Amino acid sequence: MAASHPDPTVSAPPVAHPPSGRRAVPADRTPWWGRLDVPEGGCARCRLGTLTVYARNLLREWRLHIQHESDPYVDDIEREVAVDLPHPAEGERGWAVERFAQTHEEGALELGIRLADRPVVARPEIPISLVGGDEITLFVSTPIWVSIQTADTHRALTEIPSLRPSDTWFGPSPREGELCYAMLTRARIDVEELHKHPVRAITRITLHNRASEPVLIERVNIPVPFLRAYLGADGLVWTDPITFERLEPGGPNKTLDGRLRIHEGAPSEAGDGTKLVAPPRVVTRTNVLSRALGAMLG
Repeated sequence: MAASHPDPTVSAPPVAHPPSGRRAVPADRTPWWGRLDVPEGGCARCRLGTLTVYARNLLREWRLHIQHESDPYVDDIEREVAVDLPHPAEGERGWAVERFAQTHEEGALELGIRLADRPVVARPEIPISLVGGDEITLFVSTPIWVSIQTADTHRALTEIPSLRPSDTWFGPSPREGELCYAMLTRARIDVEELHKHPVRAITRITLHNRASEPVLIERVNIPVPFLRAYLGADGLVWTDPITFERLEPGGPNKTLDGRLRIHEGAPSEAGDGTKLVAPPRVVTRTNVLSRALGAMLG
């Protein structure tokens, strides 16, 4: 399997001190998402953890310079706008460039929150054995996708992962399974021990072992595209909580030994007054999915 990225260890984001004549938005006061006004001929720089984006407002064109740092522990959050802001040169190594033409001039972009576009396979640093008849709750964070659109006409430009996870195949064989992202996680049991990052979404996962034998949890397949994103009272992003159940073999569902339940709504840990900020990418008619345990846990 491809190498996995660990959860970044994050304390309070540092306050940026930009050079005179430029304005930066400290991450501990203003959210990184929302409207970003860029004057004609100007440039905005957004540093969101490992992701850095320069947005240039050119003649009937938006031009984005995008870079991901390799160090997953980077936690700087900063937004800076200036007419004379230095930006990467065209073709500079390590920078991807995306161009978006527009007929009418627009001087503002809107940064938004989306969840990953594939399931995320979280692998605890230390596997967990859950004894028969017991349950456990874990907290896992996954990267946020940053959506970029025009602020006034709401035309979508692109989506960029704040941290680009590794690709992995999850399933019993090369023919049976699905393409996912892979993340190494600390899988905290106590939410107070969770290292919170402003560009990551936190999922509360409850595991029920209803069988009599222990189950070894080495990987958890989180169905992120089915989840909603919420802004919590703490300013962090949370998802719908999920529950994995290991059923007793030979029970009522003899052909299935696992069940996944999605609980709509932010978890209690997100606090009061939570706000829905992103719908699920995949909409289903039911919040309960019965499937083989091997398709959920590994």
